Amino acid sequence: MILSMTFQCRLFILSALLGIAGGFAYTFIVSAAMIWNKRALKHICDIVFWLSYALGVFLVMLRVNYGEIRPFSILGIFIGMVIYYAAFEVYARRITAFILKTAVRSISIFIEIVLTPFKILLFPFRKLTIYLKKTCKNIKSMRK
Repeated sequence: MILSMTFQCRLFILSALLGIAGGFAYTFIVSAAMIWNKRALKHICDIVFWLSYALGVFLVMLRVNYGEIRPFSILGIFIGMVIYYAAFEVYARRITAFILKTAVRSISIFIEIVLTPFKILLFPFRKLTIYLKKTCKNIKSMRK
């Protein structure tokens, strides 16, 4: 199928935007994996990312270009990733780190709020168990 020059330019720009979006998604996933500081999790996230990214690019090309993968499309994705890493990666890493840290803090505060009534209800029992442990130690020391 012969494509017009305008369509080819739009396809190239779309490919570059896919590369930029892929770079941002990869930065977000790596930042999320780094929060838990697990190397195995990062490798698993890498595999899942690249499989899903390849599927996403294929589906976009199927929808836009009828499944034809042209060399300039692959070049556009590569150029988009290079542009992302050269221009936006530092800022995106800071932004994603801030977003993820804020989300983790918010979730931990929410969990603390939800668990507080249970802690208040269980507080007398905790005091009772501490008292009973001390009493048992005193009884054991008296036997000797």
